[in-house]
Amino acid sequence: MITRLSPRQTRASIARLGIERPLLSAFVLEDGARHVRYAMHAHTRHQLLLATAGSFWVETRDRLHMCDASVGLWVPAGCRHATTMTAHASVSVFFSPARYRSPVKEATAVAVTPLIRRMAMDAADEMRTLPKTTVRQYFDVLFALTAERCRPDLAPLLASPVDPALAAAVEYLLANLDMPAALIDLLEVIRAVLEAVKLIV
Repeated sequence: MITRLSPRQTRASIARLGIERPLLSAFVLEDGARHVRYAMHAHTRHQLLLATAGSFWVETRDRLHMCDASVGLWVPAGCRHATTMTAHASVSVFFSPARYRSPVKEATAVAVTPLIRRMAMDAADEMRTLPKTTVRQYFDVLFALTAERCRPDLAPLLASPVDPALAAAVEYLLANLDMPAALIDLLEVIRAVLEAVKLIV
């Protein structure tokens, strides 16, 4: 069962995690939350979301994005989103818009290469011993690799449903399931059907 956080609880979690750190131009954060759905929120920094294992969902204004081992999500600063964490932790890399210009204006799928995954996952450990100039260069390279891999056509996604019955079904899905492989296959079929009847783009 997924625990739904209120907007207030979501803001408290963001504050506790120290996401809006003012002094760093980029940093990595592992979110250990499991079975949690954060309320809609936005950050003052760009965010690259990656699954450590399994999958999780991110809802934006008009889309539902699935993130897994091969597909991450780029969320530009100021883009409102709600993340539904399943049984595994996630890793986020935050980039300051003062230094890094977002390659896209909306949340966009990122084709996660082995190098992007390795750099993001190892960054927290690697950064402790490196000089500041090297750390900045490390994140500059990670940002460049990520910007190059932003692909709107990549991730399985669903339009946020307008139909009340479909909205209730999606809400149930996000609140109660941990996305086993068979369910992901089922979602692909549902997406194809919705495309065929012109309910999603």
